[in-house]
Amino acid sequence: MKDYETNLIKLKNNRIDGYAAQDITTDRVIASGDYGEIIRSKVPIVTKDYFLLINSDFYAANTDLIEKLWTKIGEIRESVTQKEVGRYAKKRD
Repeated sequence: MKDYETNLIKLKNNRIDGYAAQDITTDRVIASGDYGEIIRSKVPIVTKDYFLLINSDFYAANTDLIEKLWTKIGEIRESVTQKEVGRYAKKRD
C-alpha cells in the first residue's frame, strides 16, 4: 500500500483531520469514492515552476515563436497529465 493510500484511509477513519498530497497522485483515487467523502481544497499549498531555458539572443529574434512554444507546452502538459495519471495510480477492480 502506498503512503498516500494509508493517509487517505486515516482521513476516512477520522484518525487525522487533514492530509496534503500531490494532486496528480490523489485526485483520481479520491474520485473513485473508495475513501468516503473527502473534500479537496481548491487552493494549492505549494506550486512548483519548471523552466525552459532559451538563449536571450534567440528569444529576441524569435519572441513570438518562443511565446507560442511556452503556451503549447502548458497545454500539452495539462492534457498529458490528465491522460497519463492513471498509469501512476493504483488500478482498482
